Amino acid sequence: MNTAIKPSLLLIEKDEGLRQLLALLLHEEHNLIARSSSLAGLQYLYEGQLPQLMIVDLNVEDIPALELIQQINSNGLLRDIPMIVLGKPNHKYLENKLPKQVSDFIIKPFDPDKLKQKIKQQLAIL
Repeated sequence: MNTAIKPSLLLIEKDEGLRQLLALLLHEEHNLIARSSSLAGLQYLYEGQLPQLMIVDLNVEDIPALELIQQINSNGLLRDIPMIVLGKPNHKYLENKLPKQVSDFIIKPFDPDKLKQKIKQQLAIL
């Protein structure tokens, strides 16, 4: 039995199918906390939970993702948590407008192995 502590990842993704797919893909090496909305993700963070990495979908609807990212970026405890943003091809124009906390921007649909590689890269920096 592996007793190593798994890094925690907060996934904010509205698509249930993608949340389930990422849970299957990442569960062996990571503790994945999946939330379907910006509000649920913020609630998790404001309860004092600090993941090592966040993965945020730009298509969340209750709070626009850019507003969510700005709220996180303005909080002293949260701003240093690296973030990978998932977006559609029409979101590509936003890539250069995202705060420095956003360490990677991945276009959907994406190669799951590429996402795993990006996650490993970000966690290695910590």
